[in-house]
Amino acid sequence: MTSPRLASRPFVLGFIANFAHSLALHSYVHYSGRLEQLGADELTTGVVLATMAVSAIAARPMLGRIMDAHGRRVVLLVGSAINVVASALYLTVVSISPWLYAIRLLHGIAEAMLFSVLFTIAADVVPPAQRTRGIALFGISGMIPLSLAGWLGDALLQVADYDALFVAATIAAAVGLLAGVFLPDSRPPFDPDAAPSRPFFRAIWSPPLRPLWLIGFTFAVAVASYFAFLKTFVLARGVGSVGSFFGAYTIAAIALRLGFGGLPDRLGARVTLFPAVACTAVCVALLAEAGSDGAVIVAGVLGGIGHGDGDGLVGVYGAIADTDGEVIGAGTLGLGGSPGEYAGGRIDHRAGGCADEAVGEGVGGNVGVGRAGGEGERGAFVDGLGGDGGEDRGGVGADDHGQAGGG
Repeated sequence: MTSPRLASRPFVLGFIANFAHSLALHSYVHYSGRLEQLGADELTTGVVLATMAVSAIAARPMLGRIMDAHGRRVVLLVGSAINVVASALYLTVVSISPWLYAIRLLHGIAEAMLFSVLFTIAADVVPPAQRTRGIALFGISGMIPLSLAGWLGDALLQVADYDALFVAATIAAAVGLLAGVFLPDSRPPFDPDAAPSRPFFRAIWSPPLRPLWLIGFTFAVAVASYFAFLKTFVLARGVGSVGSFFGAYTIAAIALRLGFGGLPDRLGARVTLFPAVACTAVCVALLAEAGSDGAVIVAGVLGGIGHGDGDGLVGVYGAIADTDGEVIGAGTLGLGGSPGEYAGGRIDHRAGGCADEAVGEGVGGNVGVGRAGGEGERGAFVDGLGGDGGEDRGGVGADDHGQAGGG
């Protein structure tokens, strides 16, 4: 008997939709440069960028239940339409005003909906026997656009203005919407015997999980710092480019994902978790001291290793015995994005461009905190996770977008 095909029609359409929406969202790694044109200082830039993460965080707790109650397709189509509208609305921004903040809030809702639902769909349609490989391959559809968005933005901004970038992002979002139109609903049948899920915030405050939240939070703070401020950093320092950094970042992440994506299953989450966070911390610290194009590329490689190895984090989240476990994990990563962008702007404003260095040191310190937590009774959760930990339900929250993935 032949096993089900991994590259089924729903999988391919989901891959295309995630690729297109990721390309649209990742295009905004250049947006801090536009804010600088509008007269925003570093602190204001951090606040504007963090606004998107705020709405994404607020939306995530309810998404799992909406998808279960009303299906995946409605969330995908509504989120896709919002992404198209929000991308186009950036063309109307001429100053730092409440209108800009409203657009960022709207865009954050789209981001939360899209990345939650697309990875849920992937988990639904991947054959159970190929779950780990299938989700890893699907995640590449969010990694490649990160590199392309960096290079596309660099190229467009050399020959045109930011409006051209916003038009390109809107077109990419429209392609994602079109792919979603042809995706069938993949909601699994209702199981009356399934255990009820815990409330979102009760799970968040569960004592055994608190060290994990700390690690995930600080990991996201570090990632948010370079997603938010890399554009203005390379403009001010005069070394490297957004495209070269994220190109190296993406290649390293994909190589690690394809070559060693099964390590969390074989070795356990603890073994892969701490190296991922450590690589991210070194990436941020090296970037802060970068004085050449090569140093920016090396920092990108380290950041990509941290991202690709971040499957250890996602594996831990997915092992939570709760139907909302993956959404909780993604929400925690997102929770670090908002203060990461705000704090990065505040530090940069006060310290004259040292935000990345300070954030990198903070994250590096928390690697030790997380490891210490992992040794105590509250940290025992890490030991049993990996290949055998919990039910493998895929990656509802397995964001492969910058905010901590997102845009």
